Amino acid sequence: MRIVVVNHAPSFSIVPKLIERTRGKHTIATTCSVVGAENWDLFRRLDPNIVFCDWAVANAAALSFELCKLPKNIPLVVRLHGYESHDAYLRRVNWKFVDRLVTVSPWFERLLKRKIGDKVEVVRIENGVDLERFKIKPEVAVNKKSVAWVGYLNQKKGPALLRFVAASLPETQFDVAGKVQCENTGRLLAESPANLKLVGWVDPAEFLPRHAWIMSTSVTESFSYAIAEGMACGLTPLVHAWPGAAELWPPECCWHSMDELKSIELKDPEWCRRWVIDRYSADAQIDKFIALFESLV
Repeated sequence: MRIVVVNHAPSFSIVPKLIERTRGKHTIATTCSVVGAENWDLFRRLDPNIVFCDWAVANAAALSFELCKLPKNIPLVVRLHGYESHDAYLRRVNWKFVDRLVTVSPWFERLLKRKIGDKVEVVRIENGVDLERFKIKPEVAVNKKSVAWVGYLNQKKGPALLRFVAASLPETQFDVAGKVQCENTGRLLAESPANLKLVGWVDPAEFLPRHAWIMSTSVTESFSYAIAEGMACGLTPLVHAWPGAAELWPPECCWHSMDELKSIELKDPEWCRRWVIDRYSADAQIDKFIALFESLV
């Protein structure tokens, strides 16, 4: 079977693991765009048996209108991460010609079933963490008053809440790893308390094990790789209770208020890692995708 993956944002790509776990059984090809005549011609020459389109945006829209015009039936699987659940994106896709829509969390699965479940079958495959890369490092000294925060720095990630929490806990060190994507966010964090340090873009596998806690201050997330990778490294999560958070992460580690945040107790690192191993391993994620693809061809 020839599986063609269409993905404009390879930072979340399943392709390396997909190649590894289908070697000798299926052929994997990739392209970043099918928009425009030249890209479409390149795609057709790949001659897929099934297409997996990551992110429900322009590529998904193009595929949903063009694949049905080809002489053979080619199943189309689309994965929706989060922001594409807004109506402006959903309306661009011809869901009648999408065979499966994959969501990454229970909350988004319910949301999409309510919105477009009458047009396309919605299934859930949670994201997966590379457990060989993200692991506990006993040799690394950990400061129990240190909180890691990892991700792009924009308004969705709750920078004002992050600054407020740091100011409310002056004895705790907040190390913020990420890239500022929004000028307003940059201005806000430039005037942060002394215990909040911006460390820039780093390798999270090296950065995380030096900390005891991993925090999310987002207003919404579909999953939160930062929390998953942090827990895989043994960090205790501190998750602002965005919609659906408590279905993905330990409910006792999800907080609505400063009182709830302060009441969260440090957990055993092995317990944190086991949470991810049991639910969000990359190998299990890829096996579910392979089973889905094989069921449609």
